Amino acid sequence: MHPASTTRQLVVSTASYKLCMRRLFCLLFLFCATAQATLPVRVAPDDVRVFRQGEGARVEVDMSAPVPPAIAWQVLTDFNDMPRFLTNLDNSRIVESAGNRMRVEQAGVAHYGLLSHRFQSVREIALDPPREVTARQISGTARRMDSRMRLIPTDFGTRLEYRAEIIPDIILPPLVGPAFIQHEIAEQFSAMIQEMVKRNAAPGRP
Repeated sequence: MHPASTTRQLVVSTASYKLCMRRLFCLLFLFCATAQATLPVRVAPDDVRVFRQGEGARVEVDMSAPVPPAIAWQVLTDFNDMPRFLTNLDNSRIVESAGNRMRVEQAGVAHYGLLSHRFQSVREIALDPPREVTARQISGTARRMDSRMRLIPTDFGTRLEYRAEIIPDIILPPLVGPAFIQHEIAEQFSAMIQEMVKRNAAPGRP
């Protein structure tokens, strides 16, 4: 075979290989993005980290929501409509609002196995849209409940970082207490992320 012909074949083969690899990369990227968007959007109790802290507990949980930050923010701050998608809430309403600060009144029942605990709270909410929601309880059944939720944009949606410090009004047994908190937090945020996905898929969304 003539050397020039062999060179041309190698060039064509190399170009074809690169084109195939680019197409394969694009397909893999689209597959990963689609898989990410269709993964079960649930937070497992084991994802919720609970640390004993004096009379109460410190809670940390990092989650991913396959939606834009604007949708995540919309759900996290939709206090008046929360009983519709959070089954542990009987009522939730904004009682005062001024700029990016508001007071929210909530009441409901937390369940874990045979245990149930009715709760009520009035919290002062500070908003830093669309990056952070901080809450401080000013009255209610818990002796203390302070929390912060951060929203961080990612390639596949929004990373949610939740931190809270809780001192309950009841004495929870060492083994049951953390499990109760893990279950309640996981159930709450699973429902929130599912609501985010539902709103993101609503007609009219790009």
